[in-house]
Amino acid sequence: MTSRSKQNEFSGQRSTARSHLLRSVLLLVLVACLVAACGNDGSEKPLAKTISLPEDVLRDRSVLDVLREDTDGDDRKEWVVFYRFDRVNDTGPVAALIYDVVVDFDSDLPLVYPYKLRIP
Repeated sequence: MTSRSKQNEFSGQRSTARSHLLRSVLLLVLVACLVAACGNDGSEKPLAKTISLPEDVLRDRSVLDVLREDTDGDDRKEWVVFYRFDRVNDTGPVAALIYDVVVDFDSDLPLVYPYKLRIP
């Protein structure tokens, strides 16, 4: 026969093991919930990390093409944007803009300047 103190000891060990198991399961459930909450299931549109010249900057213009070229010889590429104006049935004259990134010396931040190309 097992003494009463040994039975209490075994039941105490089982209780401790159950509480550890319960804590482990709860921790796993919590981690699973956090991972699910942080994950992207594809239903949300990811935030845009770039600017689209046709969609964000020149929304009212019919942009034909955007090229990246070093137009001023500073070894950095600018954006050359060709667009239509005075449109009638998607026809009309073509103009161009150059968007150049320069550093503002006062704030040490980059600024984007548009330069309109004039037709001679």
